[in-house]
Amino acid sequence: RLRLGSVDVAIGDGQWSAMELHENIRAGGELDMSCVATEEYGALYSTLPPTEQAGVDAYYSTDMDDPVRAASKTFAQQINEQMARSGLSEVTVFVSGLSTTFEVSVEQATGLHEFTLRQGAMIAFPWPVGDTPLSASKDRISGRVSARSLRNLLLFLAEHTDAERINMIGYSGGADVTAYALYQLRLSYAGQPVTRMRDDLRLGNVILASPDADYMEFRNMLLDGLLDIADSFTVYVNPNDRVLVFSDKLPAGAPRLGNPK
Repeated sequence: RLRLGSVDVAIGDGQWSAMELHENIRAGGELDMSCVATEEYGALYSTLPPTEQAGVDAYYSTDMDDPVRAASKTFAQQINEQMARSGLSEVTVFVSGLSTTFEVSVEQATGLHEFTLRQGAMIAFPWPVGDTPLSASKDRISGRVSARSLRNLLLFLAEHTDAERINMIGYSGGADVTAYALYQLRLSYAGQPVTRMRDDLRLGNVILASPDADYMEFRNMLLDGLLDIADSFTVYVNPNDRVLVFSDKLPAGAPRLGNPK
């Protein structure tokens, strides 16, 4: 299940203006950040397992006022309020990479949000990973499992928020999770007009940064029309990324999208 909530993040001594933070980030400065408070609303109703009564209730629920959807409704309201405050009706979902803790994932998303002067709403999508590169094989399996929750989150944002565009940033192993979730969505619209899919999902810019994803598998996704799902795709490669080099040399390794050969 995907748990929804909000996190308060402290930056520095709290005396910086948004513009000062922006200039500091542009200059390559370090930001001292820490998660100071976390509030969990509950699980996204569409990810509740059908083996529980709540999952059964969620399956038959059609009203956002149903108790089983209370956490999801609160989350949507928070997203809408943030977009209204910023004046930009866009959501960006950041999917963190391998060996990344919950706190680091949230802090990375916070840095990106500050860099854009807090425009729109930023959502961090931490997913279960190990704390060393040696867990990479298990982490990839975890990523494929987590892709279902990410897919359901994107569908939820498109249906229940005021976002005009939903952007995505996937980093390292998180880029593989991002691509796979989008691929699942693309296949779900197979045989349907691309215009309908684009109107339904409202996906804007998709960025895959140093993607630790199988190069040939991503090629197959492209052949199945992955690029049709969003306004734009950008892939940033990094031939000096140590994680990508390590992944390539694993027994079951293969050329990575972020370090193609």
